[in-house]
Amino acid sequence: RLEYKERYDSLQQAYIGLLERQANAFYDDRATIDSLLEDSALQQKYEYYPAQVIKNSVTQKDNYLIINKGSRHHIEPHMGVISRDGVVGVVVATNSHYSRVLSLLHNRSRVTVRLERIGADGALIWKSRSPNLLSLEGIPGHYQLALGDTVVTSTASRIFPPDILVGTVKEFNLPSGSSTYNVVVELQSDMRRLKEVYVVKNRHQSLIEEIESSDLEQ
Repeated sequence: RLEYKERYDSLQQAYIGLLERQANAFYDDRATIDSLLEDSALQQKYEYYPAQVIKNSVTQKDNYLIINKGSRHHIEPHMGVISRDGVVGVVVATNSHYSRVLSLLHNRSRVTVRLERIGADGALIWKSRSPNLLSLEGIPGHYQLALGDTVVTSTASRIFPPDILVGTVKEFNLPSGSSTYNVVVELQSDMRRLKEVYVVKNRHQSLIEEIESSDLEQ
């Protein structure tokens, strides 16, 4: 059993290493875009911590997960949670050993996402009672959508790295007199079978919040 755990931990660390080497995990610190891109100009922006789901609901109006990592494992509220398949939710509370995660399948969940092909941002919201179908709101009607369009996390998100797969467009329509589409997104993650997840820390989150709350008139 010890040998199995060591192998499992090794595989987890290898996958985290892969995540942290992807381009979306870095911040480009060059002063000008024509500067040579050197290793010293790339700063690690996102860190990942592995966890296991020990409790998960998908049939309630407001669904949560409990994961087996907490503050002693560097987990804090407002960190994102993903699986190998896509976005899962956001940490809302922790104690020393466990954390509570607001699931995508929650009335208060709002995740800024992007339609990858056309570059339009919108808000991903759970309105149905299906654990794999969510609504995408705020997509202007002048865009040309297509069934199967890929939905990913947006650069406008403070919580998730950009370009993490969320799902695909399952159906859409433009109601008469409306300026925005009704869009249904089918999730990539099977929210009913979550076991292993990764908590995402944005090292720049406090810096972004600081500048957002600054008095722009000063």
